[in-house]
Formats: sequence, C-alpha cells, structure tokens
Amino acid sequence: MRNISIGAAAALVLASCGTVLAAVQPPVATPAEPAAAPLPLASFRASYEVSLAGAEPQSLVTAALGRIAMEVVGSDCAGWSTRITNSTLFNFSESVARVLGSRNTGFELGDTLTFQSEDTINDQVSAHADGVAVRQPDGTLRLTMTEPIEGEVTVERPALFPSAHMEAIIAAMDSGESDFRLYLYDGSGDGLAAIPTDIAIDPPGATVAETPEIQEIVAAAGMADMRHWQMRMTYFQDFRGDEVAYLINDTVTYENGISTIIEFDLGGIHLEGRLTALELFDEPACPAV
Repeated sequence: MRNISIGAAAALVLASCGTVLAAVQPPVATPAEPAAAPLPLASFRASYEVSLAGAEPQSLVTAALGRIAMEVVGSDCAGWSTRITNSTLFNFSESVARVLGSRNTGFELGDTLTFQSEDTINDQVSAHADGVAVRQPDGTLRLTMTEPIEGEVTVERPALFPSAHMEAIIAAMDSGESDFRLYLYDGSGDGLAAIPTDIAIDPPGATVAETPEIQEIVAAAGMADMRHWQMRMTYFQDFRGDEVAYLINDTVTYENGISTIIEFDLGGIHLEGRLTALELFDEPACPAV
C-alpha cells in the first residue's frame, strides 16, 4: 500500500466537526534499516470502494461513500510512477455534505522524488504541494518547491520515499519484526515535512479479513498463494511540539506491496476501503547503461 493522502483532508473534517485528536505514543523500537524486499514491488492499477464503518457521535458524520484509484508502475532501476486519487462524500447531521478529495502524483528514482499533491473540499483546494525532493549524503532532504512556497527547504529528518518505505516495511515483515518506526516523505499535504509512521505487523486484536469477492480478485491476479500480513500503520504530525496521530490504517498487505483492504481510523470516524478491481502490469525494462 502506497501512502493515501486522505489524512490531510480528514483532519479538516475532524476540525470542522470539533473532534479533538489524541496523541498516540506507542512504545516501539526503531529498527536498523531492513534488508531488501524478498519480492519486487508490483506494477498495478487498483480501485477501492470506501464506505463508513462507524462514527463517534461528536463527529456528526452520518454517512460516507467514496472511491480510491491507485496506479503504480515501475521498478527500482526504471523508477516508480505513482498516481493516487481519492474522492469521498461525507454527510453530517448538523451541516451540509462535503466532498473531500486528494490527488497525488510522483516519480521516484533512487534519491530523487518529483511530486505533486492536492487536497480539496468541495472541489476547492485546501492544500497543494509541488516540488522535487533530493536526498543528501547526510540523509536529509533538500526540497525545491514551487507550491505552497517557492524556494528551497531542508527536511532534517532522514526519510524514505514511498516505494522505498514500502520495501522497508515488507523486508521487516519478512525478517519477523513486529513493531517499528519508519519516516516517510511523499510530498503530501503542504509537502514540507517527513511523516513519522509506526508500523505494527499482525497487531493483537486485528480483525481485518478479506471477503470472498476480494479473494476472487486476488486469485485472478495470481496472488492466492502469496504471503500477506495484517498491518497497522499510524501516521503522526507535529502539533505545538507534540506528535499527534492523525490517521491509523489497518490493512491486508501482500508481499508485492499491494493491499486488498484499507481501514482508516480518523479519530472518531472509521472508513473501510475494499478492493474492487486489480490489474497487474509487467515490470518495465531497465534503461540501457
């Protein structure tokens, strides 16, 4: 699962509803960088149907329905092109409905990520980022931005780009690690910070399970015998000097990086995304040297 930028839009919904996000600080260790993934990440196109699984009364959300479209094509040597779009309609008991959307595109090759991201509320842009991130020899990231600011910015925290982040997660799964932290940079939101992500593999009490319809899609893609895990990923942001969890994803993630189920916990609003279509592509050829 590549990062889906529903978090920034969700934070706006929660703020409009008066929901307070609680800080989460799980006592997990930070591992050494894992070895390479046992299988290459897949190139694919996938669609997910999003619906409301539950909501706390204070959220005022009564219904939600949406769709996520994800296309990831490439390889480590040819680079990874990513396009992710999300549009979800939220109904509220005491206010008008809102359509929250996000659009993220990127090209990742080695130490460079070119990205564009946009979050919208009722088709009005609420956050926009456009730029290039280059990893420096000391691990920091140098951003050359055109939006939301124009100029250069340094991200001091060493972080992984999306495909490298997923490869590190799968390698950790393969080595038997169950709780660890990785830092992600994908240019989402305002694109000015790395995102701390705490990952738990097969967490206690996890109940994410594939439906027969999803199992049919998995089998048709030739993935029925592929290893997969339940995974919980918690995303954090800085709030007045403290880390605050703004999004928790529970997923079923396969060894090739594809997730069939994505459940979103937005701090009082719970959404579920279910795979409805999946197409695998051949790995692009590496450029001639």
